[in-house]
Amino acid sequence: MHAVVFERNGGPEVLDYKEVPDPSPRDGQVLVDVEAVGINFRDVYEREGRDYGSRPPAIIGVEGAGTVVGTGERVAWINVLQSYAERVAADRDQLVPIPDGVSSEVATPIRSRKATGSSSTPPPAASACC
Repeated sequence: MHAVVFERNGGPEVLDYKEVPDPSPRDGQVLVDVEAVGINFRDVYEREGRDYGSRPPAIIGVEGAGTVVGTGERVAWINVLQSYAERVAADRDQLVPIPDGVSSEVATPIRSRKATGSSSTPPPAASACC
């Protein structure tokens, strides 16, 4: 599996796409194949080392969308650590179903906009998922 990792704090140049071990789910977690990730201010703060998020070395990111391994359920999330990866281990209660007809790319930023209080209005079909 590949992921975006930062070994030290700094600018975008510290991000490295590299091979890492697959995550191991704990009790109550499922594996999700990641299809899209959200990129926002939180990730920049984490990378820069502003006392926010994971300390290096770490996989960056906390939001995304994808498919639950074994069930095929399409889901979106926020606050799942190490989301800039091909696969994440996520607590089941952190996952929100994505309605039919809504892409993973659309579902991911909708979660972020709702969490950050954006005034943007999501498409009507997508608003049910988040």
